[in-house]
Amino acid sequence: MINKYRLPLVFLISSVLLTLYYLWISTGTMGGGDSYVHFLISKYSWKHFNLFFDHWGKPVFTILSSPFSQNGLFFLKLFNVFCGILSALFVYLSAKKLFPQTGGFSAFGLLLIPYFSALHISGLTEPLFTLFLTSVVYLVLMRRNGIAAIVLVLLPFIRTEGILFLPLLLLLWSVQKQWKPIGIVLLVGIFVNILGAFFHEGDFFWFITKMPYSVVSNYESGSFFHFLQKSDMIFGLPVLIFSLLGWGIGLFKREYNTWEKKLVLIIFPAVYFLFHSLLFGLGAGASAGLTRVMIVIAPILALNTEYALNYFSKWLPDRIRLMPFIVFIVWVSIQFATSSRQPVEPTQQQLTLDASLDYLEQNLTYEKVYYYHPYVPVKLNYDPFSGEYCKERLPQENELQIGDLLIWDNHFSPQEGALQLGEIKTDNHWEEMAHFGDEDDFAVYLFQRR
Repeated sequence: MINKYRLPLVFLISSVLLTLYYLWISTGTMGGGDSYVHFLISKYSWKHFNLFFDHWGKPVFTILSSPFSQNGLFFLKLFNVFCGILSALFVYLSAKKLFPQTGGFSAFGLLLIPYFSALHISGLTEPLFTLFLTSVVYLVLMRRNGIAAIVLVLLPFIRTEGILFLPLLLLLWSVQKQWKPIGIVLLVGIFVNILGAFFHEGDFFWFITKMPYSVVSNYESGSFFHFLQKSDMIFGLPVLIFSLLGWGIGLFKREYNTWEKKLVLIIFPAVYFLFHSLLFGLGAGASAGLTRVMIVIAPILALNTEYALNYFSKWLPDRIRLMPFIVFIVWVSIQFATSSRQPVEPTQQQLTLDASLDYLEQNLTYEKVYYYHPYVPVKLNYDPFSGEYCKERLPQENELQIGDLLIWDNHFSPQEGALQLGEIKTDNHWEEMAHFGDEDDFAVYLFQRR
């Protein structure tokens, strides 16, 4: 019955339509300041070519997303939603490869993980990284190792932790004496580094020397169990529980009968999860314990659900053989329908910034705007890299002109810019024009140079 009516495909298409609908009605953006900075780098890379290989912005993300970003932040979010849909498609194709008769429900489960779905309405790099990693899994399962090698070597140029997966697959291919994909990894890696060297003063080792993250984090260390404690929220209970069951079945019942399956379905997610848990626990690598970094392994966990669904199904009588699939579908649907994560609504920060910037545009005249929150140039539609109309952070005193504006917020200004409100309020060169929000939550002050 499942195969006859193509039910997995029907459920996948329904989840895709639902995902696109929520993008359309969402008025907020997930990811906070990082989403806005990635958008700015992506959009203005066509004017400032060095931004294509900005290490923080991530070259592959910037290059692929930049055509979308030219039309505004909504289209960058559309790009990321497309990444999520394509990730689900690779999960569907992988599941059909593993279980031709019943596979594919995991793709439906993936797209309807509330946190996974919401985070794609953002300007973050995680969705593209998820897509590339999921495609590597599919290509390895299909034994298309040449193409897998090309995608694999590009992972670190989307998110730095992509370097984790390189030695794992290189080791497997070495043991199997598959030298072609290893050669492709080396050649593509060298080519990308040579290309990047043109934008980094000829430094061939720019990926290491220009690394924007310090070994010691600027954030406080946390619990080694932080991500484990948040896993139900990150992956959703249906996918989490069924994937853990599938993982156990694969290990102890020997369902993962090739090294390719063991590597991409068991070792990949385990290594990634442990790596980020250790980083946050040790207070290293600029880890802030952001739960969003874990969505990249959600498709692999979703694939593991197929093992559990099929294992339990084959041990049931024919008349109730569909029961595990029905339970999974109903549970996933209820979880999504009762979640408050979709549609994505504006945060209090965005609402306060919108109010302050609307006031600025309607009531103030100025030569240049100085800011700390990256949403400012997004909202004002200014190029922050040219420095013509706006610039991040205050410059030297002799560079300031009468009439210049400072937009001070109580998040980025003191934390990232080390600029305290008292410094500006006690400086007679600045006049407070207006303020918005609540200092106990989020506040914005507008000052003008006099």
